[in-house]
Amino acid sequence: MKKQNLIAVLAAMMLAASTGCLGGLDSVDPPGTPDPNPNPDPNPNPNPNPDPQPTAAQQLFDTNVKPLLSSCGDAACHGGTGTYPLKFLGTDDTTWYDTVTSEQSLTGGFEPTLASLIIKLSEPHHDLPAWTDTQSAAITEWLLQERVDRNLDPIDPGTGDPPPPTDADAALAQWSGCMTKSNWDDAQMGEWANKRTNNGEQCSQCHYQGAYRFNTNNDNDTMFQMNQYQLFIISFFTVETELDGTVKVIPAMDKIMRMGNGSTLHQRFNVDPNDQYFQYLQNFYDLTNATMAAGQCGPAQFPQL
Repeated sequence: MKKQNLIAVLAAMMLAASTGCLGGLDSVDPPGTPDPNPNPDPNPNPNPNPDPQPTAAQQLFDTNVKPLLSSCGDAACHGGTGTYPLKFLGTDDTTWYDTVTSEQSLTGGFEPTLASLIIKLSEPHHDLPAWTDTQSAAITEWLLQERVDRNLDPIDPGTGDPPPPTDADAALAQWSGCMTKSNWDDAQMGEWANKRTNNGEQCSQCHYQGAYRFNTNNDNDTMFQMNQYQLFIISFFTVETELDGTVKVIPAMDKIMRMGNGSTLHQRFNVDPNDQYFQYLQNFYDLTNATMAAGQCGPAQFPQL
C-alpha cells in the first residue's frame, strides 16, 4: 500500500473511534447554549407527607390551656382509663388536644357559655379551685379561635346571612321552641338525673355537665334549659325521615337503649320500655306534640346565647 493511502486509512479510523466515544459529535450543544436547569432542586425527593402545622387554635391550646389541665390529669381525676369521672385526658399528654376537642360537652361545641371545661370549674362542688378570670379568659379565647379555624360561623358573602339550617336542624329547632317547662315538669323529665345503672350510679354522676352530649343535670331547671340547646337536645330526641321526605322529631329511645345494653362500654341500666324513666320521656314527647298541634310553640329556634 502506498504511503499516502496508509495515512488516509489511519486518519479515518481515528475519526471513527473518537465519534463513538463522544456518542456522536452532533449531540453536543453548540457553545453559548443556556443551561435548561440552572438551579437544580438540591432535594429532589422531598417528604411527600410533611407533618401539618398546628392551627392557630391548637397553638393557643398548647400554650395557654394545656398547662391549666395538668392538674386534672391524675388517674383519680380525668387521666388514665375508665369511665368515671370522664377520662378526657387519657394516659398521654401529647394527645390532649385531640381528646379534648373530640368531646363536645367539654367544648360546648366550641361555644364558651356551654363548655363544661369552663362551667365545671366555676362551681363550688368541684374538687379543684375555680378558674380565675384570667384562666377562664384563656380558655374562652382558645374556644373562639376554634370557631374561626373550623369556620363554624360561615356567612353568605352575598347577603351577609348565615346559611339556612339543614332539615334535621330545622326540625330540632322547632322542637326546642315547643318545649315548655310546665310540660317538662308534668312529665317528670328531671327524674332522669336520678336513673341508676346496674352498678348503682345515677345518670347525673357522669352526665351532670352533659358528658357525651347527654345532659342530666341534677338541677331540674338547668337540665331543662340545657336540653333546649342544639348541643344537648339530642340527649333525648332525634329525627327520622318520612317516606315523603319530611323530617320528624322522635324520642331517641333506640340510642338510649343501646347505651343501657352496654354499647361503647357504657354501664348497663334497665331498658324495659315500661321502665318509668322511658315513660317520662314518652309523656314529655306526647305533651310537646300536643303543644305543637295546638299552635302554642315559641319561635322555631334554639335558645339564643
